[in-house]
Amino acid sequence: MPDVAGTMIRAGKDGRAQDWTQLPLRADEFVPGSNLAVSWRPARASAASPRIAAFVTPVRSDFTDEFAAEAVNYAMDPRRGRAVASRPDTVPKGTPMKVALFGAGRIGKVHAASIKMDPRCELVAVTDVMTEAAEALAHEHGIAARRADEILADPSIDAILIASSTNTHADLIEAGAKVGKAIFCEKPIDLDLKRALEIGRIANTHDKPMMMGFNRRFDPNFAAVKAALEAGEVGKGELLAVTSYDPAPPPVSYIKVSGGLYRDMMIHDFDMCAFLFGMPKSVMAHGSCLVDPEIGAAGDIDTAVVVLTYEDGRIATIRNSRRAPYGYDQRVELLGSEGTLEARNEIENTVVKSTAVGTVSAKPVFFFLERYMRAYAIEWSAFVDACVEGKPVPATVQDGVNALALAEAANLSFREGRPIEITSAMTGA
Repeated sequence: MPDVAGTMIRAGKDGRAQDWTQLPLRADEFVPGSNLAVSWRPARASAASPRIAAFVTPVRSDFTDEFAAEAVNYAMDPRRGRAVASRPDTVPKGTPMKVALFGAGRIGKVHAASIKMDPRCELVAVTDVMTEAAEALAHEHGIAARRADEILADPSIDAILIASSTNTHADLIEAGAKVGKAIFCEKPIDLDLKRALEIGRIANTHDKPMMMGFNRRFDPNFAAVKAALEAGEVGKGELLAVTSYDPAPPPVSYIKVSGGLYRDMMIHDFDMCAFLFGMPKSVMAHGSCLVDPEIGAAGDIDTAVVVLTYEDGRIATIRNSRRAPYGYDQRVELLGSEGTLEARNEIENTVVKSTAVGTVSAKPVFFFLERYMRAYAIEWSAFVDACVEGKPVPATVQDGVNALALAEAANLSFREGRPIEITSAMTGA
């Protein structure tokens, strides 16, 4: 693999940036198209034991002392534990892309941090139906809390990031498109496939980037599986297994409005299968309620297996559960004609204890925010690449429609106990 240039920042004993060194990085440590962190290790340096802050970034023309200092401070902040990236106090030459955020909840906060990390854009406003949440997030980032209609009518705002409740997604995409904004929207487009297909048609005529938030595509582990498969490193893919177990079920109040396990939880896994193997010929779904009877009483399931069958005979399986007491279990295994690829769990630490009793290692990280924080940052950078540099959108509205079509097919298969064929009428493609 070719080498690329990068910058390593070292932390001094006072926890400040001491120096940085240009060095070659192996390409498998490099995230193409990203100007964010591409490789790191836990960076909890202390005055007594300085360590490399392990913050690596492609060479930047605007690299400054201030940027280095902020990167190290971010990396060593004990509230974060691990560096993702940071944004300098100043932006590169030229006008940054102005971004407004719709939604100030848990995911909105994650996206606000991602926006602030990329020096090519500027978070300028946030809105939420819960005005207190919007005002709190606005205060945290030194921006304005505004009404949604004000944001949409403001011609100085270049892009909107939609991280509000699912039932607002389609309407906000449509409204944003009408006023010419670039649009990033969290999954799903909508819980109704017909409405999602309408948004797909709008996207086809929109002249600005429109991207769906399937963050797992941007996880370096899963992205490496995709790259190795496309490079033919294990031959032709034949079997794919995607495992996704949550550590604990969400509140039943959330289950009631989520759209069900197939639309809410498994939609990420449907997208992962489409990302790695393409769209299947048919879907066969099985499901049970084994974790919480109240989930069943709310009309949903908490345990499921889905089998996707492809035209050429390939098979993909997805396993979901709302309960994994040991942590957040996220794995992908792919069997090819010449070998296998496996993306394992990220664990709390890499210490392995071996004694006469046995060998013990750490558990998987416990929650999706810990597991996918890198992916969120890389995902946003990819959207900015599309907006600023004209690169292709890597997760399109059509991808969103496809994933929802697979979820709808799984729901129908589960209800009727039979495989469901995937048709062009379902995907609009």
